[in-house]
Amino acid sequence: YICQQKVIKLPFEPKTGDKYWTYSETWEVEDWVWTYDFLDLVYKRVGIVFRTKEEAINARPQKYKELTGKEW
Repeated sequence: YICQQKVIKLPFEPKTGDKYWTYSETWEVEDWVWTYDFLDLVYKRVGIVFRTKEEAINARPQKYKELTGKEW
């Protein structure tokens, strides 16, 4: 019997007070604290809330193109 298991990585769901990483207006990587306010929810909705700085840096070219239509 062969069992193949697949690991599914769930999206980061910060809780109030958790630090997360996102982008500034000039696409610099910044850390924020989740307060469940309007901006937190907007960033989450567009997919630019990251658990680590490295994740935000690595995703930046793809997210930039996805959201602006231009190459990073």
